[in-house]
Amino acid sequence: MMFIDPSDHPVLSRISMFVFVLVLFGFLQVSFDTALYAQGSKKKNETYLNRVEFYDEVRARLNKEFPKWRIVFRGQEHVIYRNSVAIVPFEKHKYAAKKESELSKTEQMELVIVYKPFSYQEAIEKGESMMLDRDLQLKEKYGMSEIMSDDGRGLFYASNRDQKNRLAKYLLAKKVLIKEEVIFPDLYVEDYEVDLDKKRPEFYKVYPQEVEGEVDAIYAMVKEVIKAGKKKTK
Repeated sequence: MMFIDPSDHPVLSRISMFVFVLVLFGFLQVSFDTALYAQGSKKKNETYLNRVEFYDEVRARLNKEFPKWRIVFRGQEHVIYRNSVAIVPFEKHKYAAKKESELSKTEQMELVIVYKPFSYQEAIEKGESMMLDRDLQLKEKYGMSEIMSDDGRGLFYASNRDQKNRLAKYLLAKKVLIKEEVIFPDLYVEDYEVDLDKKRPEFYKVYPQEVEGEVDAIYAMVKEVIKAGKKKTK
């Protein structure tokens, strides 16, 4: 993350002048402190599948849609597999003129789901702390201590043009800061980030040929299960 000084950017500078006019005429009395927690509050009100629930849902979908595939828990990973698949790796594709099914032994095709520990709560708390620290830096940069009320309401009282200009720049910079979100995993089950790409199989061709299409469809199904499992709490 980085701070943006509105005076250093032509577009932000024009917006800053607009905000300045609002402050000048007393139309802007804003405390953005609660907005710092908006993203965190949203995440705190969501629940996610745990790994057991995820396993049960994927197994049910496999049985219904891909009956030749199974799912097992191996170590700290889930493995979706199909037996009796001939895999032709990329390093052998130059022999494609030959009968490709003879270039590889029949084996198990595996789609490995990797889990990385990740705590939403810790990420939210870390993000909130970081944003508050950066807000304090903004206040110091624009000298807000001399125009901020001391009654805890977060209001500002600018009495001259310099103070109003600094206040306008601070408020604008804070708006930019608030829009910078904590980065959360795209795929997540309770307490874990889900990585589908780390051990994704690579091959030139497979036999039966239907397996290639099934691999893509199963990965899409897994993503669907994860995203559909996110629920809002009351």
